[in-house]
Amino acid sequence: MVESDKSGIMFTIDPLNNDKKRIIIEAIYGLGELIVQGMVTPDHYEVDKEQMNIISCIPRTQEKMMMKEKLKNKVIPLTKGKGSKTKLSDKEILTLAKLGKQLEKHYYFPQDSEWAIEGKHIYIVQTRPITTIEATGKKTATYVISEKDILLKGDPASPGMASGIVKKLLSPSEIGKIIHGDVLVAEQTNPDYVPAMKKAAAIITERGGRTSHAAIVSRELGIPAVVGATGALKILKDTMVVAVLTICGCIRGCWGN
Repeated sequence: MVESDKSGIMFTIDPLNNDKKRIIIEAIYGLGELIVQGMVTPDHYEVDKEQMNIISCIPRTQEKMMMKEKLKNKVIPLTKGKGSKTKLSDKEILTLAKLGKQLEKHYYFPQDSEWAIEGKHIYIVQTRPITTIEATGKKTATYVISEKDILLKGDPASPGMASGIVKKLLSPSEIGKIIHGDVLVAEQTNPDYVPAMKKAAAIITERGGRTSHAAIVSRELGIPAVVGATGALKILKDTMVVAVLTICGCIRGCWGN
């Protein structure tokens, strides 16, 4: 087992738009369980696969991390000072990207990889083919959105646009609240939420990145999703009808209180 100082997920194409010229890396402090479950919102990095240069670096504040303590895993709080720092150095980002290119070349297919850093060593702990690649070339509609209509923003995680009645789920025990066409809103999702996710028109989570459970399952189901939408559970009410537009990662109010 790797006692990770930092960990994360890497896609050798952009999973949102199938851009084969980009490598997407998301990173957190500590063990990787929190990023997979979407319990924290990770840093987001993008690398040009051909030129091997960093084209985007978006640090996010991490409030907690998981670490090994004796024979158990423990979640501990992080200070704002440490949690808001950029998790990876430029050297680490580019080293991971080079490993991603090698994995893609070896397996002859774009890869979804989990990685961990302990000390000066980088470990690839899992890799698999990306399961959500679709044919490109589809026309994308253009929308004009007024800022006054936007209720909140997050990170676009699965492409598309949909609207429906907000249904907030505070735990998997509430999945029965969701009916076909609702917009599922939760802090994060895990496999217990999947039956409700299959019914939803769109998904919004307060935490997580494009490599979280909510993001991956939404892409596999082909429904729009916005993740890392801070304040979603507070701002959105069960009586609202909202539109989820992943082209801008925003949630637009339609009507309701």
